[in-house]
Amino acid sequence: MGLKSIKFGNTSDLHLRHPVSDAPLYNDDGTPMIITLAGEHSEDYKAVTRRWQNDMLRRPNRKLNADQVEERSLDLLVAVTKGWAIQWEEGQMLPFSPQAARELYADREHAWIKQQVEQHVYEASNFLGESLRA
Repeated sequence: MGLKSIKFGNTSDLHLRHPVSDAPLYNDDGTPMIITLAGEHSEDYKAVTRRWQNDMLRRPNRKLNADQVEERSLDLLVAVTKGWAIQWEEGQMLPFSPQAARELYADREHAWIKQQVEQHVYEASNFLGESLRA
């Protein structure tokens, strides 16, 4: 296998896991609770980070406070979230939208979801084809 054959896919599905037992989570219909994500190699990710870099270059003495850093983290996660299949309550799926993603990731009671999303996005092997993971 040559290096040229190793390529990232556009997205990857994160199968959510229970924050305590680590058991995979499923919707009532038996389908996995998934969040579809783009990785740090993606154009969506790079567009957000380029915007930040350009902003910092225009105003080199600008300092960010903790709230701004947290907002940027949310901006990045929202940009790489492409969809999901998540049951929020019994019999009720959570509709996907960028605003819903922002609210979910900012929800302190469900911080474990944001943590799993971050870990998935930054693990390059999640975005390689199945045959290349071995």
